[in-house]
Amino acid sequence: MSPNKSVTDQNILEKLFSSDKQVIAIYLNKTGCRDYTIAMLRRFRTAQLTLVHSESSSFKEEYKTLTIPTHSSKLSFIWASLSAKRKLSKVLSTLINESRNPVIYLPAFHPWNIIIMQWAHTHSIPVYLTIHDYRTHTGEKSRLTEYIQKKCIALAHQVIFLTQYVKSQAIDDDPKNKVDVSKYNVVPHPILSAGGINSLPYNPQPRLLFLGRQVSYKGLDLLLEAIKGTAISGLTIAGSGNDKRLKKSSDPRVTYINAFLSQVEITNLLTTHEVLILPYKEASQSGIITLGISAQMVMIVTELGGIMEQVPKNGAVTCKPTVESLKAAIISLSQDPELYNQCKKTIETFALTI
Repeated sequence: MSPNKSVTDQNILEKLFSSDKQVIAIYLNKTGCRDYTIAMLRRFRTAQLTLVHSESSSFKEEYKTLTIPTHSSKLSFIWASLSAKRKLSKVLSTLINESRNPVIYLPAFHPWNIIIMQWAHTHSIPVYLTIHDYRTHTGEKSRLTEYIQKKCIALAHQVIFLTQYVKSQAIDDDPKNKVDVSKYNVVPHPILSAGGINSLPYNPQPRLLFLGRQVSYKGLDLLLEAIKGTAISGLTIAGSGNDKRLKKSSDPRVTYINAFLSQVEITNLLTTHEVLILPYKEASQSGIITLGISAQMVMIVTELGGIMEQVPKNGAVTCKPTVESLKAAIISLSQDPELYNQCKKTIETFALTI
């Protein structure tokens, strides 16, 4: 991503969310995509903004916020959805009546997005939508989720994809051109703040860091096999997850932190490990990569999905999503100080341009 590309991305956002619009952003998740939402809302430099979010999520921002109850364990999801429809309609009607030139923005997928989209369509209110993953991942496959998302895309006035790869998936999945692709925009994932800079020099026995949700499609099984026989001093696997298909390693070099991480904890991890590793088997894009860029950290990433759109040439060691290729990448960084330093220099330079 060049400096000019960054300017273009911001221009797209300022065109969509211009000063004459009053943006009503609606985030109904608990934690998923929360950091993305915050980063995106900070980029709306000119628009007037109100954030409607679920009671289970917290935002400490400078704009006006409203909360709305979401799914309760005491209610069936269908009953909760009917209740949400009434509550959302009431909140939206009030906000729309108070707004001039309103636009609704949905930064993350939630099943109730379709309720909002249908209400907005009935009231002729434009809705802008971000699509993170067009297709659900292995282990989390959901035809219902994909169906709802496609309906939302069709109803949306503007759609924001995070990579050209995901945009192409949506286009290829619509061979009869039922959806007007002129409303499709690509605006890469904002760079999330790492909270610190990784200044660690080359280490022949590097410490590896896997950061993010511990789920099967992210390739942890491949990684645990790949580190066998390598000279790493440690691997930290940090992030929440309860995927029962993932078997924990008995290797004493492996440390697990199964929890939702605070910013302080994330910063500490990013600045105390030499290499950030993303052994993903599937990927549309990754917010974790943006943390690595922000921390100016050496990374190993698998060559798939939209990941290659996120890293600069020679800014990371790339490999196939196989045990053999991952192992070769780890050994290369362990044995080749020039490779480590080249990646370090490239990512440092790149981080200063975005």
